[in-house]
Amino acid sequence: MTTKIADVFGVTVDYLVGREESESMPWWEKANPPARIELEEFIRSQPNLRLFGDPMNEDVKDDLMLALQTAWEVVKKTKK
Repeated sequence: MTTKIADVFGVTVDYLVGREESESMPWWEKANPPARIELEEFIRSQPNLRLFGDPMNEDVKDDLMLALQTAWEVVKKTKK
């Protein structure tokens, strides 16, 4: 029965019981801190991301990635 449910949702049984993270799971829902590449892909996939109305330069994007990593850590601590 569990394997049928996993097949319907396109995930593994381990994922259903919380032993494995799905590749398609967004970085903010994962148990492990987001990798820099995940954050970079997330930021680059937001076409209208601006700072005070101006497009973000690379330094600002680096700062944003650091802020997102910190936010992830705070969220995980408050959920425990």
